[in-house]
Amino acid sequence: YEISACLVGSEMCNKRQLKENFGVNIKYYAVVDFSSFATIIDSLFPSGVQIDAQFSTINGKKMDEVPVPDDLASTDGALPSDKTLTANQAAELGYPDGGGTFMMIKQGPQKMNGRTLLNYARFRHDDKGDFGRVARQQQVMQTIISKAKNPMSLFTGSSAIGTARAVTMTNIPNSFFLTTGLATLFGMSGGVQSTTIPSTNDWKNAYDKYGGLGLSINMSKYKALSQELLGQ
Repeated sequence: YEISACLVGSEMCNKRQLKENFGVNIKYYAVVDFSSFATIIDSLFPSGVQIDAQFSTINGKKMDEVPVPDDLASTDGALPSDKTLTANQAAELGYPDGGGTFMMIKQGPQKMNGRTLLNYARFRHDDKGDFGRVARQQQVMQTIISKAKNPMSLFTGSSAIGTARAVTMTNIPNSFFLTTGLATLFGMSGGVQSTTIPSTNDWKNAYDKYGGLGLSINMSKYKALSQELLGQ
């Protein structure tokens, strides 16, 4: 079943982009913003999500504890464990947008609540840039689905499912989720299928007609790959 899930954005925009660029028709969608993502994780997994945090080097330096922008600090307030960096301190770590409030996340296995998992998934300032962020987002989604399939790790009931649905913009009907959706989830023996478009080093830098820098990729190749993964 073709379901498009995005952390932030317009559901119509994502559906249109998939159709125009890759020829994939998405029937169902789910859109979750920052705060909603954290709420859903904490509702479904009140004891946290076990994950192996992996960061690349930052400006060529391997760090045991990485300062990650705390995306909810401006709306929900800073945490006592957060760290404030000046613009100069942030620049030394490769942050182009100045200083601010940062959550310190250690490398390696640990339990993360919804807010920490959100910040981890969105981090893009190590030396792998957006490719590193994509890898972390795939890791987070695979971990969440794996935990959701394990009754011993999902200590929630209908109230948590209701909370998740209440804060998610989606066109998935309840009947689909409770029948086909759950059956599909628990029947996935191979876990989540994922890919990265484009693959590492399979692109060239190029400018669009407005002068913006982007990536030039083999659209025919990735259109076929997308249709194989998501269906037409």
